[in-house]
Amino acid sequence: MSTRYLTRAAVLAALVLCGTAHAAEAWHQDYVKWIYPLSNGNFVLAFASSPATCTNANSPKYFYVSVGTGGVTIDGARAMFASALLAFATGKKLNVAFEGGSSSCDVNRLLISD
Repeated sequence: MSTRYLTRAAVLAALVLCGTAHAAEAWHQDYVKWIYPLSNGNFVLAFASSPATCTNANSPKYFYVSVGTGGVTIDGARAMFASALLAFATGKKLNVAFEGGSSSCDVNRLLISD
């Protein structure tokens, strides 16, 4: 086989094996500053402090909970909205798992903690 053929085959194999790059999951824990419900059932969270792994330019950083993103269903979004409201109302910290390195900082699960 020729070197040119082997080089092309190696490049093609690398492209196939690498697939699409995905941002790493990150976690953030803090007090909820505000919750902004959207008309389509999605909502936005903001925290007292903003992690560097959420790259949007807003201050505070916006964390989006969106149906259809990251496996979030409408029932899941409703449960997360209720949990975020509970954390806000009781002064508890909220932990969110989100797409780190992304400007949308899409949340796909969360929990309330001390």
